[in-house]
Amino acid sequence: MENVISKEYYFKQVGYYNLVLICFIAICFLAACATTPLSPPDLQPPVYGELYKPNSSGKFPAVVLLHGRSGVIKRYHDEAMFLSQNSYVALVLDYYKDIGSFYVLGEEKRLRRWKAHQQTVHSAVKYLKSLPVVNNQHIGLIGYSNGVMLALSIAGDISEIGAVVGYYGVSPAYKEFVDKVGMGKLSNITSENYLDTMPPLLILYGGQDKSAIIEESKKLHTQLREKGKEVQLQVYPFEGHGFSNEDARNRVIKFFNQYLK
Repeated sequence: MENVISKEYYFKQVGYYNLVLICFIAICFLAACATTPLSPPDLQPPVYGELYKPNSSGKFPAVVLLHGRSGVIKRYHDEAMFLSQNSYVALVLDYYKDIGSFYVLGEEKRLRRWKAHQQTVHSAVKYLKSLPVVNNQHIGLIGYSNGVMLALSIAGDISEIGAVVGYYGVSPAYKEFVDKVGMGKLSNITSENYLDTMPPLLILYGGQDKSAIIEESKKLHTQLREKGKEVQLQVYPFEGHGFSNEDARNRVIKFFNQYLK
């Protein structure tokens, strides 16, 4: 008797094995992007993430990488590795760990979580300053997407921050972050004077970005220039949200070399 495998059975089995393969790949990906506790128990809130250091000996400026809305992904580890290869200590900070995303319902919860995220950045700076390999007078911030808002809201409040890079510009939610969330209620500075304390800023924007509009980045650029602050805006006309290219990476290194070394 001939055994005939029906199309329905075949595709069901193929679908099953494809699902297993996808789950396996996802587990491996998450494991590769997993973050670990770094700070000592007495530092609160704790610092979770991954630390990348140059292979050579000595003291180096440090950079904190602040992820976007989706959390820590492999791209940030690649960026941190590139920074370490260019003589920077790079910390991929997982500020969602034990706190959760800022994107929750209800302004009260949003404010509470945003404050916690800001405090986590403070802890990250303290942690880096404690490391023998770090020149603790010079620390930079790189914000990606949502991380840009976090970086802008806290940079002027930490004296050790010498420069900030914002990938993907400023989102339409910028005014909310400044007026309600990022300043005033939660920080030592206010929405009226935070531009006065802003360190040098480099904004990198993709011209095809549908998540952040260029007008907000241009407005911030103009405001900082009018206050005599050092600010650069680089637009890549054919890039979208989440881009990464060699020119941007090299531009970041040049910018940090100017202000952190």
